[in-house]
Amino acid sequence: MKSLGRFELVGDSAEADLVLELQLSAPNGPANADKQKDASDPLPMFRLVIWDRKTHYVLWALTESIDRAALQKTHDRNFDDAIAALVKDLKKVVSL
Repeated sequence: MKSLGRFELVGDSAEADLVLELQLSAPNGPANADKQKDASDPLPMFRLVIWDRKTHYVLWALTESIDRAALQKTHDRNFDDAIAALVKDLKKVVSL
């Protein structure tokens, strides 16, 4: 966050102007898992919500899906790629 040059991290949330909340969700599969009927498995995703601490008003909400993988090594890379994409999205928002 410091490297973005627009934020200062504080030790107490009472001192903050903005709060960043990172969520990881892994939704359950589809109700009808029959792939022949176009059912798709939902992907896990990261969601970054940025809100004003005083008003609790959501200013931005950014979401990035994590691609599925069969191997742990690929899963770890996909996890890192999703976080990197989220950081890239955040950089775009703060540069406006």
